[in-house]
Amino acid sequence: MSELVVVGKNKLNGELSIQGSKNSCIPILAACVLIEGDVVLENCPDISDVREMLGVLSYLGCEVVREENKVTINRKNPIDRALPPECNKLRGSIIFAGAMLSLFGTVKMPGPGGCNIGKRPIDFHIEGLKQLGVEIFDDEAGINGKIVKNKFNGFYRFPKPSLGALENLLLRAISVSGICVFENCTREPEIVDFCDFLNACGAKIVGAGTSRIVVEGGHGLKGVSYRIPGDRIVAGTYLCATAIAGGNVVLKGVEPKRLYDVIFYLRKMGCQVFTDYQTSEIIEIASGRLSGDGVIITGPYPEFSTDLQPQMMAVSCFLEGRMVIKDTIYPERYGVFQELNKLGADACVIEDVVVINGRPILRGADVTAKDLRGGAALIIAALGATGVSRISGCEYVARGYQNIQRDLKALGADIEWNVEDEENRLM
Repeated sequence: MSELVVVGKNKLNGELSIQGSKNSCIPILAACVLIEGDVVLENCPDISDVREMLGVLSYLGCEVVREENKVTINRKNPIDRALPPECNKLRGSIIFAGAMLSLFGTVKMPGPGGCNIGKRPIDFHIEGLKQLGVEIFDDEAGINGKIVKNKFNGFYRFPKPSLGALENLLLRAISVSGICVFENCTREPEIVDFCDFLNACGAKIVGAGTSRIVVEGGHGLKGVSYRIPGDRIVAGTYLCATAIAGGNVVLKGVEPKRLYDVIFYLRKMGCQVFTDYQTSEIIEIASGRLSGDGVIITGPYPEFSTDLQPQMMAVSCFLEGRMVIKDTIYPERYGVFQELNKLGADACVIEDVVVINGRPILRGADVTAKDLRGGAALIIAALGATGVSRISGCEYVARGYQNIQRDLKALGADIEWNVEDEENRLM
């Protein structure tokens, strides 16, 4: 496994340009099998999840060319074939269901994988596709579906907002000859990005960013050049890192309004955070001394993001006070607290919440990343601990961070790959 070695107590100072958004890029890549001509994606993050998605596109007959952070994709000779079993390690592979149904009329693929952060059912995907004229089954063998009706007016109301399910249904709806209406939609900025991209290609979608989205299907999609917006979760992680380590950091290339939730709590804890909406810059000045009591409850956007919950748990470990965190999206996403306790934190799970009694002094230890965001939380917690920490399992972190070691090192962190693990570096 990939291992990072961190020597804590170095303040962070400097500027960073934030990589392209993982959660915006993944559905856009799935959509590329429906688009005629070249799709040029700028600021496309070089992370393992994106590499896996590009591999699936190649498997389906697309021509893929990568030049640093620019990727060009052309659906020249699409191949109607079942997705291979190894796709099940990638959560984003499920979004190919809607795309393949729209392109080929059928889909056969393994169930989705991803990080182990609790139950992540795909019933909204399945039920929604059924409402849009698809006969589809999901069992231990995987997902099998075919279109039985392709000209109608469709409707689906999500029982709860779901990012991935909405993306899948949008990819199905744009090929339907008729109007499809979705209600109780998730309002994440990444859905706005996805719909902006599809509309630029020729789709007719209105309402992105609201709870009601209407799609006029049946319009052909043509290639475009599109820049992937900055990743708000990566930016939020670095804001949390600065809060822990102290320092003065400028983050560029991410809209500040997308991070109002984490900025709100960091300000309450004593950090100075300044935002510039014209230049898409965020400036954080942190003393490294955090204080206050509070409660954080995750929920659908614009509530606090579940993908920043583990990082905020790490920040809370250094708080002079008590923090209670409740994750309503993934109620089992508390596993990282046990690893944080190895650093000397005082965190425990009581029923459906995690309670953190802050301890300003933590000490380095050997810990293990068990999922993407939990791994990032351990890395930034190690920045504030005295002594040396070794974080193994960093292949999980490579799923969403283009090069977290390079970025933190550029800001002054003492962080290196374990030289004995040279061949397993992933970022």
